[in-house]
Amino acid sequence: MESLDGVRAFYDSLAESYDLYYDDWQIARQVQATALLRVLGASSGGTSLRVLDCASGIGTQSLGLAAQGAVVIGSDLSLAATQRAYRESESAQLGVPFIASDMRALAFESRSFNCVVCADNALPHLQGHDLHLALVEMHRVLEVGGTAIISTRDYDEALREQPRSTLPSTNNSPQGRVITFQLWDWTSGEGRYTLEHFQMMSDGDAWTVHRRETVYYAIRRGDLTNALNVAGFREIRWYSTRQSGFHQPLVCARV
Repeated sequence: MESLDGVRAFYDSLAESYDLYYDDWQIARQVQATALLRVLGASSGGTSLRVLDCASGIGTQSLGLAAQGAVVIGSDLSLAATQRAYRESESAQLGVPFIASDMRALAFESRSFNCVVCADNALPHLQGHDLHLALVEMHRVLEVGGTAIISTRDYDEALREQPRSTLPSTNNSPQGRVITFQLWDWTSGEGRYTLEHFQMMSDGDAWTVHRRETVYYAIRRGDLTNALNVAGFREIRWYSTRQSGFHQPLVCARV
């Protein structure tokens, strides 16, 4: 397996400020969970959900789903993120456990869940054999009839346009004004880009700039569909942001 030390360091450094993407992170948790449950209800028949969030980060989807009645375990490559998520779970009295675990070798028994969530463009940190390993692991921990739900950026569009940056987002936090934006440096012909992530924070008198860097692989919709098929998934269905209400395209796949 390829080392993901750089990816881990990226999310470790982001763990204490990830929620500053949002004007109100708690509302965002509710909105995202509602969208996921809507899609999962359509694909799983509304059965009681036992969820593994295998890219849980600081708990955006995990905590939102638990607040709406799902039984959730969160895991993430970043130990700092899981520690933050656990503190947030305790504060909200949700009782969600979080552990550090690489999605290419999930620390759970086979057939333990009826839903696996992998959201917020986490999967495209992987390519080739590593991508295959992660999908095989998601398949392994799902019971027969279970559903994996994955969100990625719209990379079909991104590969056509090859944007160099994202528009800045601005919100207000208890610490002051926050501006977040990204720069994308594409590797010619490889569908790979280095992302520079900037957070500018103001306390009213001065600005502090935080810069982080990581690598993504732009996975086309058809290529991810094929990879899911090879990993053993079936009934693969894509949902646009308009269809789901989620902030990224979603793909659902059954075991």
